[in-house]
Amino acid sequence: MPANVGIIAAMPSEGRSLGLSGARKSTVDLGNGVLAQVCGIGLENARAAANTLVAAGVRGLVSWGIAGGLSDRAVPGTVMLSRTVVCDDAVYETSAAWRERLVNRLAPDLPVSNEAIYSGGVLVSGAADKRRLADETDTIAVDMESGAIAEVAAEAAIGLACIRVVADPVSMTLPPALGAAIDREGFVSLQRAFRGLVQRPGDLWPMLQVATHFRQATSVLGKIARLASVELRTP
Repeated sequence: MPANVGIIAAMPSEGRSLGLSGARKSTVDLGNGVLAQVCGIGLENARAAANTLVAAGVRGLVSWGIAGGLSDRAVPGTVMLSRTVVCDDAVYETSAAWRERLVNRLAPDLPVSNEAIYSGGVLVSGAADKRRLADETDTIAVDMESGAIAEVAAEAAIGLACIRVVADPVSMTLPPALGAAIDREGFVSLQRAFRGLVQRPGDLWPMLQVATHFRQATSVLGKIARLASVELRTP
C-alpha cells in the first residue's frame, strides 16, 4: 500500500505507544499506509525525519508525543490537537478536516484542546519561564519538534496534524539533570542521567516526578493510537 501518513516521535517511549520498538532514526512501516520514525529530541532531528518521510511519498505528517504545559488550561493528560503551531519566526496551521476527525473521535473519551502549541529548540524548564512564554506566544503547551515538522509539511504542501499529550504541568520546574541527560543524538542517556544525579542529588525526586508524568502521558498516547487508528491513516 502506498504511504499515506508519516508519524514522527522524538523518543522511543513515545514510539512504543505506536507499536515501535527499538528503531531509532529509521523509517518503520506500520501497515495501512502509515510510516513512522523515532527521530530524537529537537528541531533538527525532527526536520530530518520529516524530510525522509516526505521523500517516501507521504501525504500527511503527524507530530506525535508529549508536551509541557504552559498554562493551567493544559493540565497533565490534556490531548493537544492544536489548530496552530507557533514558532519564533512563523505560525503554521494544522489540517482542519483531519483535526476535526481526530477531535470527533477522541473528545468523547479524552480531554482535548485545540489551542495553540509553541515549538522551539530550547527546553523550557522553569515555571515562571513557562508562564512568560505562554503570555508572549498565546500558546498553552510547548514541544521541541512540531515546528520543524510543520515547516516541512508546509514546504511540501501536504497535511499536518499535531497530536501531543501534556506531561508536566506549568507549575512544575524541570530539574537541570533532565536536560543534561539528552545526548548528541537527541535521546535520553541513562548514563548521562546518572552522572547528572551524582552531581545534583537534589534532582532525584523531581526526576522521579517527571518520569511519573511522562509515563502517564505516554499511556494516553497509547490510548489515542488505539482509538484513532483509522483517523490517523488519512490526512
